[in-house]
Amino acid sequence: MPNPWTDPEKTRVWTPDGKPGNALRPLQIGLILTTAAVCKPQRILDVGCGHGEIDARLLEHLPDAEIVCLDESAVMLERAAERLAPFGSRARFVQAGIESDWRDAVAPPFDLILASQAVHHVVAKGKRAFYARAFDALKVGGLLLLNDKVAFAPAFFPYMVGLWNGIRSAAGYEPVAATLEYAPWKEAEILGGDVPDTVDKHLTWLGDAGFEPVDCLWRHGNQALIAALKNAS
Repeated sequence: MPNPWTDPEKTRVWTPDGKPGNALRPLQIGLILTTAAVCKPQRILDVGCGHGEIDARLLEHLPDAEIVCLDESAVMLERAAERLAPFGSRARFVQAGIESDWRDAVAPPFDLILASQAVHHVVAKGKRAFYARAFDALKVGGLLLLNDKVAFAPAFFPYMVGLWNGIRSAAGYEPVAATLEYAPWKEAEILGGDVPDTVDKHLTWLGDAGFEPVDCLWRHGNQALIAALKNAS
């Protein structure tokens, strides 16, 4: 599936001057920072780093850490490099897609691999391949952290709209239209390059890749924070 984030106009909207569409984003970034602080990583790989907002926050909160920022979009990497310039050699940038074999380019191993709002653009086969590569690229004891959109049963769509509007109202966003139905919403999601899977599928695939234990640390509607540890066998 083509990566919609290679579109320069789309990436411009999601730079720091644009307004993100996910009203939960500030909370999710806080959860990532809190989890990373527990992990105390020295080397971090951010897969699908985007414009580097999370990476800057991580480098601020973890003064001994360094980050490799990986993204398929040259525009996103340019934005990330501008944002992370004050951190000097603590940030390195690699242009590669999540579905490519990026392991040699990023020079493993890592203590923490982060993928935030990236995996849901990849079909099931690609997700499973990514989890296998991530497992290989982590140190023993390392953590894979997924902050991402997840799928849900269509019957729960009205409840999801209620959840979305609650958090959107608190963040000052316009509400989702009360007349919105699941079918056109799903069609727009697919056209936007989104192919999310359920939390249960992610946990199964992570286990198949060798991670143990795996768990969903947090969820709000169709957004989840999933963690997987690489422990010694």
